[in-house]
Amino acid sequence: MSKGFLRGLSFGIILTTTILSYFLYTSVTEKETSDFTISSEEVTQFLEQSGQTSITVEEYTRLTEASNELEQVKLDLENLKNQSSAHAQNEENMTEDTQVEPNEILSYTLEIKSGMATTQVSKRLEEVKIINSATQFEEYLKKRNWEGSVQIGTFHVNNKMTVEEIAAMITGH
Repeated sequence: MSKGFLRGLSFGIILTTTILSYFLYTSVTEKETSDFTISSEEVTQFLEQSGQTSITVEEYTRLTEASNELEQVKLDLENLKNQSSAHAQNEENMTEDTQVEPNEILSYTLEIKSGMATTQVSKRLEEVKIINSATQFEEYLKKRNWEGSVQIGTFHVNNKMTVEEIAAMITGH
C-alpha cells in the first residue's frame, strides 16, 4: 500500500462520515415529529390536573384593563374619603348660623385643593364668616390679577384679617 492510497482512503472515510453525520442530525423522521406534537386537549388536561386554566390573549387584556380600572376606582374612593373627612372636620369647627360678636375672633382652617376655583374659596370664606362678601374678595383678586395665583394648601385665617391679608396669604404675594 502506497502513501497516496492511504491518504485517499482516509479522506474518503472522513468525507463519508461527515456526510452521514449531516443527514443523521438534520433529517427528522415521521416518528420523531409526532413525539413533539401536543394537542390542545393534552394542554387542557395538564392544566386542570395542576389546578390552572388557560385564557385567550383578548381575555387577558380585558382582565388587565379591568384590574387597572379597579385600582383607579380604589384610589378615587380613597381621595373622596379623605376629602369627605376633611370637609366634615371643617363643618364641626363651625356652628350653623354662627353669630359673631364684634370683638370675637373666629378662626378657620381653609383647605384649598387642586382644581378649586376662586369663587369656591371666596364662598367658603363667606360661609364661615371670615369675610363679609365673597364678591368683594373675588373683585379684589381680579383687580390685583391674583385670581389665577391661588395656591394649594392649608391656611389658618380669622375674621379679624383684612381681605388684603387673606388674599396675600393664599396667593403667596
